[in-house]
Amino acid sequence: MFFSKFSSSAPISLSLLSVAALDCLVEPDIDARRGYLAGLLRGLWVPRYTRLSDDKASQQALAQFLDDLQCNVLHARLASGSDDICLSNTLQDEEGGNNDETAAFLKLHKVTPLTSENMSTSVQLTSALQTPLQSLYQTVHQVYAPLLLRDDARASLLSQKLKDVLLELDAGLAGTVLLQGGSDAKKPKAAPSDGDEGLMSIATMRDEFAYWEAMQDDARQARRAKKFRAVFDTLMICGV
Repeated sequence: MFFSKFSSSAPISLSLLSVAALDCLVEPDIDARRGYLAGLLRGLWVPRYTRLSDDKASQQALAQFLDDLQCNVLHARLASGSDDICLSNTLQDEEGGNNDETAAFLKLHKVTPLTSENMSTSVQLTSALQTPLQSLYQTVHQVYAPLLLRDDARASLLSQKLKDVLLELDAGLAGTVLLQGGSDAKKPKAAPSDGDEGLMSIATMRDEFAYWEAMQDDARQARRAKKFRAVFDTLMICGV
């Protein structure tokens, strides 16, 4: 996730902010707010040379996000093989959209008009460079769960019920991603034993534990999964 008043699933680079600044310098007459958002999106997808789509729908969506206090979201979509970034104020469920890379701008202060001076503190950017399921899992597993649960000060703000819900969400997403490889729900799902896509997502012992736990529900893998689960249960007890 990005952490400069906006977030993403990839590390931030200086080029992202420099592109935003360059847009305004090269075109001094452009609305600085538009240049800021365009620069962030272009920086997000470097080294591809991308540009905001000039179609009417995209331009209207951008104007509405910037000037309408009731509009709080601006979705950006970069289709596979295209350099045009299409914008909308609602989620677009398009055919073949699973291969598209997406991002979304969110207003943090709904009643505050956006100006060139407050854009960096009033707008958050979130990206989904993988499938929505994979992006959600990585965000929870790698960012928010550790931030909220490992820090004593932050953890003290949560009830035990909320902590349990967060842990359950993390484990549930891990099992689904590792079992299905994060595939889109509209695509036919291959049987878990038909490929290694789920195994490719295993990065830690905890990931593998979640994988074999989920595999117990698959009739063809249940016996094998229970053996691995027993081994991991022993390791967990020993504190490995």
